[in-house]
Amino acid sequence: MSGEQTGAELAVQIQALVARELAHSGVRAALRIEGDFLVLRGVAGETRAELRGTLAQWDSLPEDLRERRVRQIAQLLTAGAAVPAQRLPVAPAPEIAARRALGLRWYSALPPIAFAALTAGAVAAAYHYLAPRAEPLPAWGASASAAAPASARLDPDRERSRLASTACEHTRARVAQGASIGPADSEGWVVELTLLRRGATVDLTNAPGLSKFISRGVGAQTGTLTWAPATHLTALQRFDAEVSVSASPPLGEGRISGLDLVFSGPYVLPYFSEEQRFDYLKLAEALAEELGATDGALFARCASSSSHHIGSWFLGKTPGAAAASLVYFMASFTDVPALKPSVFGESAGPPERGHAFDAISTAAARIDRGTAATLVGRELGTVAGRPEHGFRLTFPFRDADRALRASVGIARSLQLANSD
Repeated sequence: MSGEQTGAELAVQIQALVARELAHSGVRAALRIEGDFLVLRGVAGETRAELRGTLAQWDSLPEDLRERRVRQIAQLLTAGAAVPAQRLPVAPAPEIAARRALGLRWYSALPPIAFAALTAGAVAAAYHYLAPRAEPLPAWGASASAAAPASARLDPDRERSRLASTACEHTRARVAQGASIGPADSEGWVVELTLLRRGATVDLTNAPGLSKFISRGVGAQTGTLTWAPATHLTALQRFDAEVSVSASPPLGEGRISGLDLVFSGPYVLPYFSEEQRFDYLKLAEALAEELGATDGALFARCASSSSHHIGSWFLGKTPGAAAASLVYFMASFTDVPALKPSVFGESAGPPERGHAFDAISTAAARIDRGTAATLVGRELGTVAGRPEHGFRLTFPFRDADRALRASVGIARSLQLANSD
């Protein structure tokens, strides 16, 4: 489609493509555009899918990814519906309509009051047999708002968040099966860069060098990326492009300062592009050097989840420390525990992150460069760096689950994994 189309024209064409996809699935339903949403009208409510991200991405997507995105929107609309979609009425042919207009139906002679009574009875009977039992027939005179379906009163922001979370969960399932990802899969994700610095504790969120990369107001926790070398990221300065800046929780018994940067909105798109992800790797390297970081990780996760996925870059002062970063940031943040309970401490409470960081770092200290290269090489990972500048483990774009698999493999070799 032409890049000269207005947003409204493009939204109408996407609406038509989604409607066709729904029809192929046997769903003929009332589909309309309402602001930034496509709305599917069902028998007892509506479901919505946000179009804003799709409109922003559309011109940059190849044809196969456009088709996949259309299917995804259709699936979100039908999956979110608690009831089957409403079948659209079919207008009668003109000649049939004319005959109906000229002829007299059998009930036309009934008195108006009798006809109204029959109609009310039919509606009541249909409601009694067809309506869900949990929703009794409202009393005569009850307000329309009291009888309206709950879905019609949903908070749009909450509904948008729910749909994004569902899309992210679908992508996560594919990632776990070794699938590669693309820009059309970025819905509901955020990209996170965590940098740690050993030594005297400082507040890295207020480090002077951070202003070279991120612009934000005084005391603000969010800002926008302004580091010019990350051209694909800085080109995405929309209203919803945001970097959240926060201090990492204290880790281990040593003195470790931490910084978390979470990229959301259109900033996520370059991470899901093989050609553009390099901007994130350049940014991670530059920030680590500016802040004097000794450990760190770059990965993606669902905005609604704390589990880490799609890792690409891991930092440590030694090859063993880089391997420890990989294991800590990937294998210890999973839905199903990948590490032994003893790694997180002996308490029955929440996982002790500091204990886990120390336990993994101690176990991985004996890993040298050759061993690290062998362990990550099974997943096509690479080791780079020098003692004076630290070491990095990086993973290719294709097969987005490589870093997680490598982290579990290293944990097994260190006898830290549940599956030893």
